[in-house]
Amino acid sequence: MMQEKAQASTPYGALERSSGPSVSFPPPVHSIIFAILGVIIQHIQNKCQSMKISPYEEQNGITLGIYISLFLYAMALLAEFGCKISNHALLLLVKRFSPILGTLVVIMHIFLLSFKFGCFTLTLWAIFLVESLLSSLQEMMQIYRCLSDKLSSISEIMNAYFHSISEKTKKYFHWEDELPQ
Repeated sequence: MMQEKAQASTPYGALERSSGPSVSFPPPVHSIIFAILGVIIQHIQNKCQSMKISPYEEQNGITLGIYISLFLYAMALLAEFGCKISNHALLLLVKRFSPILGTLVVIMHIFLLSFKFGCFTLTLWAIFLVESLLSSLQEMMQIYRCLSDKLSSISEIMNAYFHSISEKTKKYFHWEDELPQ
């Protein structure tokens, strides 16, 4: 009973509880992002069907922004649903920022419809991103400490390994003090 309350208090706890431990379904926010993106793309097609050049070909900077934001969103979705993340803080960050990256894809498509409204929505998105980053600072520091501990232990292992190799090399070639240059 207590475990069910703990799961329900997490951002997607109710969904995880209902789907079982082995199946992970995307939360509804991703479905909403995909639906809005589909509507915007359809509206872009209707608006620009009489044009000779596609707006994607005409506005290279915005198209590049769409590709980059779509790549980041796909990587966040892959990390959230395709990988087994054992670090709880990292999983919370991925779950928090994957919808934010999805809305960036939508905003980049809004730029093709109306540049001024796209700038306005991008400004609101940036404010929301900064607020999310500030609220996630504790998790990011926890991940940094975990990674720095692991990297320092890996560095110690690698130093010991290379030191033993250099000692074996010195003995093999009968170099007493140092390697020749």
